[in-house]
Amino acid sequence: MERFRMVGSELVAAVEETLAGWLSSHVAVLCGQHLRTDEQEISQELEKRLNTVTEDVTRNLRRMASAAIDEPVSGPLEQIRSALVPLTDWLQICGATPNGSPDSRPDDPFGFGPVTFRDLSDEVHDAGIRWGAAKAFMHQQHRSKRP
Repeated sequence: MERFRMVGSELVAAVEETLAGWLSSHVAVLCGQHLRTDEQEISQELEKRLNTVTEDVTRNLRRMASAAIDEPVSGPLEQIRSALVPLTDWLQICGATPNGSPDSRPDDPFGFGPVTFRDLSDEVHDAGIRWGAAKAFMHQQHRSKRP
């Protein structure tokens, strides 16, 4: 179980290191196209919201990484996607036009949410694969111990 938690911590660290920059670059493209960020108030609020998303994701991933193996918790990509909902709502209120593909999730009209770990970075991809393998191993171990 300790190894599983260690691998989970590695995933959290990789996402935490990558998410803010990755999300900022996606939002910057959107803002350059649809949102006037030259207004200081909007820029400051956007910065605050990006920080909040990063903090929420990090907190949720830490909780996920320390959860008992049989505790039902959403996976890491879903944790990230869910944390983006308040940001997308705010962007729409500010006048940004959704540009997601027709395949975008209904709660992700801008297409921000990563589809795979590799969308964030190679480091997150590698950590995510290790975490998934460790979780599968732990589930197998847990089930084999049941009567």
